[in-house]
Amino acid sequence: MEHWETAVESFTKKWSDKDNVEGFLVCGSYVTGSPSKRSDIDLHIVLSSGVDWRERGAEMIDGYLIEYFVNSPSQIKVYFEDDFRKNRKHAAHMFSSGKILLDRNGILEELKSEAVKWIGKEYPNLNEVTVELNKYALWDCLDNLQDAYESESKSFTYAY
Repeated sequence: MEHWETAVESFTKKWSDKDNVEGFLVCGSYVTGSPSKRSDIDLHIVLSSGVDWRERGAEMIDGYLIEYFVNSPSQIKVYFEDDFRKNRKHAAHMFSSGKILLDRNGILEELKSEAVKWIGKEYPNLNEVTVELNKYALWDCLDNLQDAYESESKSFTYAY
């Protein structure tokens, strides 16, 4: 077992015994084999159907930043649909390329299969105005980050 996997196992222990937890899916660069020194570990904690709360957070475990997302299956499906409408594949990519660590009732396997279907859909081409707006947004974020860095602002970490 690799060090990052030990950190994930340590983190998931406090969630494992909860009645409304169906399972865990870890994803991102550690799973795909391409982490950098700035990589975090993305962990989805999937709750039972009908649970109406969700949570998102980050915690340092053994030197690894674990960013976690706690959602019901129906909320995850909303993320798939919303991403599609916004011409993104973020949530579907996380689930389709992720590794299931625990799946008590097959729900995570179902979500993983659904994510693969969303990835395979034909996404509409972005119109020219949307492309230009997105390019500007990227430039603006980089510009703000560079300003914060050069001025040694305390907001640099947040902007980064």
